[in-house]
Amino acid sequence: MKREYTTRTIILPTGYTQLQYIKSTGTQYINTGVTCGGNKFRNYQEFEKYDTSTGGVLFGSSSNNDNQWTCNPYFAPNSQMLNLFPIYLGGIGGMMTMVWVHNVKSFIDVTVDDINKSFECNLAFGNNVNLNANSDRGPSTIYPNVLYIFASRRGTITQNLSKHILYRHIMWINDVKVRDFIPALRDSDSKPGLYDIVNDVFYTNAGTGEFLYA
Repeated sequence: MKREYTTRTIILPTGYTQLQYIKSTGTQYINTGVTCGGNKFRNYQEFEKYDTSTGGVLFGSSSNNDNQWTCNPYFAPNSQMLNLFPIYLGGIGGMMTMVWVHNVKSFIDVTVDDINKSFECNLAFGNNVNLNANSDRGPSTIYPNVLYIFASRRGTITQNLSKHILYRHIMWINDVKVRDFIPALRDSDSKPGLYDIVNDVFYTNAGTGEFLYA
């Protein structure tokens, strides 16, 4: 599992300009189109939480009744706590909680393995690792739902939208990279979003308003 910030130089195709980051103000999110469940599912995100008054998740999905989650790192509002909901284990729950640091570039690397029933997470703020955890108390079943970034998809609705900065997001299924999102601007209309360099697809805001960027 990668435990450092990504540094490789990215060259986007003509018509797109690479950004340092995109920033959600609490109404924007990205629909990745990637379905969870039944696999070894890994997410790596470089982020910065800038608002301590609001909650929300970095990325995630859940069932209609919230009794099955997949990788929902959730910020508790008005506190310095980050809850990791790797999965609700048949309604019992599997959660870890730790203090998070705002206004610092950070990364989280989470693998939920529905095949081997295991969970692993590495979380760092700046260059200091705050959490390196794993468990074989894995899920009985991961809900097969599409995963969102900056929010969680609950059945068919969007919830827990987060205010944070995104520098990079990579996804794997069974150790095969399926998404590698780079913050980018579409030159033709100055539209910010995430460019997936695996499939050469540009993803824009699925919510309201617009991402800020730099």
